[in-house]
Amino acid sequence: MDWKKMENFSIDMIAGEDDFPEMMEEKILPWAGAYLKDGYFESFDGRRIHYARAINENERATVVVSHGFCEFIPKYYEVLYYFYNMGYSVFMLEYRGHGFSQRATEALEQELDKVYVRNYREYVEDLHGFMDQVVCKESLTGENILFAHSMGGCIASLFLEEYPKYFRKAILSSPLHEMNFRGTSSLAVNALFILSKILHWDMKYVPGQHGFDDVYAFDHSSCLSENRYKYIFGCREKEPRYTTYGGCYAWTRASVAATKQVVRNASKITIPVLLFQAGLDTMVEANGQNVFAGRASNVELVRYDESKHEVFNSLDYIRRDYYKKIIDFLGDM
Repeated sequence: MDWKKMENFSIDMIAGEDDFPEMMEEKILPWAGAYLKDGYFESFDGRRIHYARAINENERATVVVSHGFCEFIPKYYEVLYYFYNMGYSVFMLEYRGHGFSQRATEALEQELDKVYVRNYREYVEDLHGFMDQVVCKESLTGENILFAHSMGGCIASLFLEEYPKYFRKAILSSPLHEMNFRGTSSLAVNALFILSKILHWDMKYVPGQHGFDDVYAFDHSSCLSENRYKYIFGCREKEPRYTTYGGCYAWTRASVAATKQVVRNASKITIPVLLFQAGLDTMVEANGQNVFAGRASNVELVRYDESKHEVFNSLDYIRRDYYKKIIDFLGDM
């Protein structure tokens, strides 16, 4: 197929639940194989960071994807495919400790399931290096849009507060602006954090987190599309570097500190932001998103009461509305 001559994007191109497996095999994976090119760049501390990109010769603008906790590039093939067909070049990095990017220590290279970071500043500077070393050099238009999910939404928000001139618009999908500790009191959480520092538990899993156990658990996942969950689960089964699955104490403490900073400094973000909120989200709290939206100057908040955390892997009617709102938000870009 000549991907350069594809028809203009329409909502009808969004795969329904039953259509997804065939579309992935016959269209999305062949597109990824033909047009997504891999590379590495060196982050601020020498860490090797993996990325992929596809340049659209008729580029309207560039979409940069900031992924969530335990995620990896092939999980976003469908999202990247749709943006490409909307007329955008697409770029995505895998943050340190994820996918084929370098882990923090040799020990963690042997324990690929663990997600560890000392401070979200490290993630922010990964994205900063990606923009300077890759995106800004290869984008044809120099017009950048930021698409970010969950943990990636927290990183994106911090980035926009620190580096306001890189992006024209941002889409935050279920951003991590406040962690959901599922009923555990803040007093108990803080006490556990203090204990973890005293006992040097930085690289231990927090309670409830663990390594990839090869257990199919769609009902407890963040997806409402089971065929998409099956695809993601299959990626983890086939590739050990996609088995990132549980957060360490250091990552969790860093996440809480980052969410507080994001909300505190939200007024620094002045570009237009489209923020999607999921009513059935068990990963992040809506309150942080609401406060953020109230403090930033130009946020459109869209809530889907019947969606879980991954809105782009939700029910058919929600996903179609989701992409329609993205198209409307981006307008002529």
